[in-house]
Amino acid sequence: YYLLEAICDSFLSDTERFELYNELASIFCLSDTRKLSALYTQSHKEPFDGVRDLPTYQRLCRVIEFAQQGGQDVGLTDTDRMILAQKREAMNVKDQIFKQAKNLTRETVSGSLLRTATGGNIRAMAALAYLEYHGICVSRDRDEAVKRLRHCARWNDLFGNLMGIAYDPQNKLYYDVLYTTLRNASQKPVFEHICRYNGYNGPFDREPAARVVEKATALGIVQPHEYDRMFAKIAFSEVVSTEDKEKLLLTKKKDAIASLTDIPFDVSRDKPFRFQAECVEKVALPRKQELDKIVKNMVLAERCPMQAYKPLMIVASDEFVTDMYEDLLVRGLKDTPFVEIDARTLSEKDFTGGGENVFLRGLSETRQARTVFLFKHCEGLEERQTEELVKALDYEYRKKYKLFDPPVSMDLSGVVVLLTAAAYNAEVGYLASVCDTVRAERISKEEKPLMVNAVFASRAEFFGYTDIALDERAKAMLEEYEAQQVLQIVDGALRTAIVDRQCEITPELIRQTCREQGVGGARREFGFMGGTMYA
Repeated sequence: YYLLEAICDSFLSDTERFELYNELASIFCLSDTRKLSALYTQSHKEPFDGVRDLPTYQRLCRVIEFAQQGGQDVGLTDTDRMILAQKREAMNVKDQIFKQAKNLTRETVSGSLLRTATGGNIRAMAALAYLEYHGICVSRDRDEAVKRLRHCARWNDLFGNLMGIAYDPQNKLYYDVLYTTLRNASQKPVFEHICRYNGYNGPFDREPAARVVEKATALGIVQPHEYDRMFAKIAFSEVVSTEDKEKLLLTKKKDAIASLTDIPFDVSRDKPFRFQAECVEKVALPRKQELDKIVKNMVLAERCPMQAYKPLMIVASDEFVTDMYEDLLVRGLKDTPFVEIDARTLSEKDFTGGGENVFLRGLSETRQARTVFLFKHCEGLEERQTEELVKALDYEYRKKYKLFDPPVSMDLSGVVVLLTAAAYNAEVGYLASVCDTVRAERISKEEKPLMVNAVFASRAEFFGYTDIALDERAKAMLEEYEAQQVLQIVDGALRTAIVDRQCEITPELIRQTCREQGVGGARREFGFMGGTMYA
């Protein structure tokens, strides 16, 4: 109260001061109104009422000291001495926050509090959270205030935890932290009183991170009122066990911990996973059996425990089909953290137990444990990389993923792995043996018109030339080619049409493009064993 009163001194009326006092009394679970009222009155009598900063406190101390040296009875009661001690502490904190600034304006209060809180000062963080929640001196922002007080609470700050109980009542974190830090015999009645005062009968559990912070504070590794972000990133990690946290944080030096900035210890498990199955309606080739299997796998990833889920692999014999299904996965998972990886670029170092690991790099970007990793072009993997990827597909391997620096384990079991390949070879077969595999059929003669339409529409949109049409005879010509050839021919024809300002792709333009690109004509089979020639 003395700190907040000193910060907001010129902005509060006497009535507002009394309201602030009573609000804090409620937060701190104090109910003896007669004693509280007497203490408030005594705090606002001379000589205590004039103490608003460190110089005024020091001046009062000198007056008391001189009076005592002169043999006068200053008549200080135990309560008076308690008020002086609390004001001294409050003025010291105010001095740390505002750097001896004398006249505090609203801009000074807001700017200095925010700057000091951002720098890790827990008391400034807690004070700013209170002021933001009530809109005193600063703009009211209750969501931001709750975020700040959660930081304070997790750092075992009593004020932060008690504010959390009052202003964020749905979160049992605050009771868990208090239960952990007030567990000894002398403090347990305090925790029980807090529960009774707030009418809390719900469950509470040990908060492992609070115990880690408590131990580190006792060892002097961190300070109780200085929030260490790197330490907190590891201490509050949802993917590192308590034993490994203690092994890392309570034995390593501070500079060694700071070197771990790139390791994504702070990934969150809160993000939901959802595949939007309705995206299958926009697929160019409506292959019901293949699509049903893909959707079923994605639904299992969403609803089943990860240990029961088998990674999905899609193997096609045509790049168009592979691209089609990759596009389906990207669109269906648009609200889920997503990382695409070209498997052809992977090397052994991408699977090592350090910051270069492909999964750790991805999690460093998304900060979400439930991240989807799509490995494309798996037909381009080499044998060694394939073996490492197969290991990473195993749930137990990811759950106890070993880092070599620092030597701890990380729980990466929330990661969802998807794989695609545009050809079938030994490496793809090895991967397919441990996956839920969809073997996509080649594009049939009946599907060729749909394929040509899809390629033409997508490439026209890519070139920004959506007003152009495809002549039916030209379309029939394109249906004689493979998908990759169709893409090549359509791109060439669109480029020419844009330059010549043509509004339609004609058979003549298709033939011209084929000659320019050296693409063979329509494919005809002839002779024994079905030899192939191009007209």
